[in-house]
Amino acid sequence: MRRALWTFLLYFFIILIKLDYDTPLKRQQNKSDTAYENYIIDNKGWKCSKCGRMNADYTGTYGCGLTKDENLEELDKKEKEIIEIKNRKA
Repeated sequence: MRRALWTFLLYFFIILIKLDYDTPLKRQQNKSDTAYENYIIDNKGWKCSKCGRMNADYTGTYGCGLTKDENLEELDKKEKEIIEIKNRKA
């Protein structure tokens, strides 16, 4: 009996979480996240290529351990790979 009750409660909470996941407020937060990213980029910020988080210009190293210079090197490598792939297709 106890196990059935706990199973019911677990599924009940899962359903509540699923229903709450895509509310209009969440969609608005996603839009504001994009606005925040644009604000950071416009003010010479950078996006970490390792963890994907936005960083202000004065941030030299982020929590994942990647430095701003290493991030630029990673981006240069990715751009070179994209150019090579495009050249192969042409």
